[in-house]
Amino acid sequence: MKTLPAPLDFINVHVHGGDILPTQDPDLNTELSRQKPFGLIVALDGENRSRGELFYDDGDIAGM
Repeated sequence: MKTLPAPLDFINVHVHGGDILPTQDPDLNTELSRQKPFGLIVALDGENRSRGELFYDDGDIAGM
């Protein structure tokens, strides 16, 4: 068991080994957010491997 500090203004995120978590800094709206780069948090499993998928909605509603 491990105890981690968790101040009220901080959120601990636990990532399962073998997963990849995409990150992106927020902005005021979706259009501005899309201009920001993605980052990746890669958590390796016991065999030093990871795998993930990302669905990225381009926001185009022309087909609706």
